[in-house]
Amino acid sequence: MEVQAIFQMTIEAWESETRSLGTIVSNNNTTMKAQLKHLFKCLIEARKMNKTDWPRKKGGAKRNDTGRLPIHIKPPLFRANPNHRKKVVGKMFYELAKMPKKQVR
Repeated sequence: MEVQAIFQMTIEAWESETRSLGTIVSNNNTTMKAQLKHLFKCLIEARKMNKTDWPRKKGGAKRNDTGRLPIHIKPPLFRANPNHRKKVVGKMFYELAKMPKKQVR
């Protein structure tokens, strides 16, 4: 639901011509990143990407084409929310610090 809302806001901001979406700061939402980009197929058709540049998985298979953003809309930049990362990673370290030394090993 959050992804759909951000996607819709991006489209509306671009089409209203009064504002644009430049950067999104989030908690590293990979679904949001996957959808707020152009389709590889559309990039190839617009000659902004070669067929040979299609991203691939480790085994060599093509990655899924999950983009939903129309080709005329510039995709936003993504920045990670440092507070979220501190909270997620720090939580594990704080719990380790509270444990007796015998348990940590």
